[in-house]
Amino acid sequence: MITWFVQTAPIRQKLFVAFTLCVLVQLAGGVAGLLIPSKDLILIVAGFIASGVLSLTLCKMIADPYVATVIEMETLAGGNLDVEMTRRNYKDCVGRLSRAMAVFRDSTAQGIALAKKEETHAQQQAVIVNALASGLKALAAGDLQHRINASFPSEYEQLRADFNAAMDNLADIMVQVSSSADSIKTGSAEISSASDDLSRRTEHQAASLAESAASMDQVTAMVRETAAGAGAVRSSVAEAHGDATKGGKVVQDAIVAMDGIERSSQEIAQIISVIDGIAFQTNLLALNAGVEAARAGDAGKGFAVVANEVRALAQRSADAAKDIKALITASSKQVESGVQLVGETGRMLANIVAKVGEISGAISVISASTETQAANLQQVNGAVGDMDKMTQQNAAMVEESTAAARSLAAEADHLAELVTQFDLGHGGGSAPARNNRNVRTIKSAPRAKRASAPLVHGNLALAQTQPADDSDWTEF
Repeated sequence: MITWFVQTAPIRQKLFVAFTLCVLVQLAGGVAGLLIPSKDLILIVAGFIASGVLSLTLCKMIADPYVATVIEMETLAGGNLDVEMTRRNYKDCVGRLSRAMAVFRDSTAQGIALAKKEETHAQQQAVIVNALASGLKALAAGDLQHRINASFPSEYEQLRADFNAAMDNLADIMVQVSSSADSIKTGSAEISSASDDLSRRTEHQAASLAESAASMDQVTAMVRETAAGAGAVRSSVAEAHGDATKGGKVVQDAIVAMDGIERSSQEIAQIISVIDGIAFQTNLLALNAGVEAARAGDAGKGFAVVANEVRALAQRSADAAKDIKALITASSKQVESGVQLVGETGRMLANIVAKVGEISGAISVISASTETQAANLQQVNGAVGDMDKMTQQNAAMVEESTAAARSLAAEADHLAELVTQFDLGHGGGSAPARNNRNVRTIKSAPRAKRASAPLVHGNLALAQTQPADDSDWTEF
């Protein structure tokens, strides 16, 4: 019962039990005093004493666990995590407080342990960062001999190995840089040989040019004669063109005259048609007049009307005849004019034929000059053919020399830059090759593909389809 009261009963039940027991003890004393009147005072006093002792005992049983728990809590708050929560097995409020304090203590201990672990981790990272910073600083200064020898924690050991491997690879690259000097020497030798060959071929080309120049002088004289003949031809052709133009004008006038004749003929045809109609009407009226004449009496009036109509038609016929005469006269004049124009056209055509004869003679002269010119051009073509071959060879050689010079310049620049920036700890900026490592090869800049030299044939042998780039000769 006491164990239940101390460890299990909630605080409210404990207070209720203590209050109830005190009241019962006092009631028991009062009842005993009533039952035993002679000793009622003693019993009442004894009841009060028993009630006080019981109250003190119950207060101690209730308060002591709370006081002890408060002391443990203060100890825990003071930073002592070793304090033992002795009342965690209690089922009352003290037990709940003790268990909560135990949880707080464990959480605090874990936090402190985690903080210590993070502090240790931060110290390790600081060591790693300092080591890497020192290595990168040495790398920035061009010192490829620097290595990180201090061991890192296991989870960072691969980082140290990768850094050292990178430094080894850079050192290997510098070894290859030293071998680039051989390539530079080879390129220089090629350029020297190509330059000598180019010089000899240039001399031969100069001789061919001299021969070509002599032939070109002859060609120039022939071309002058041809030009003179061409001038005469131009004059004759110009005159012939003028005569032909006049002839065209005359022909145009003849065409116009013929058109006038045609229109006059059409009008004559129309007038003749009118005359035919009038004659037909005259015949009808004459017939009607005969009929009317056979009648007597008042019928004579109709005869008079018919007679008037006949006279009118006769007048119209006369007028038409006059018009026909005038038109015929005009047509005759037009025909005469057309004949004259045709005659003039014939004369113009005769002049054109004469001019064409002159043009034919001039063309003959031009043809003879052209034959001579063709023979001379044949010689020029032979010389220019040799020049073309030599020029192609020289162009190819110049291109190869230019490519070699560019590659040489690139290698030299690369070599100078790398050697001046890195310190391998060996004389001349080179380092011995590592036999236990596959060294990565540095590829030189690719050379441009050489284009084939242009082919030149015929009279255009001297023409250059693409002029040489003068900048390529600056390499020599």
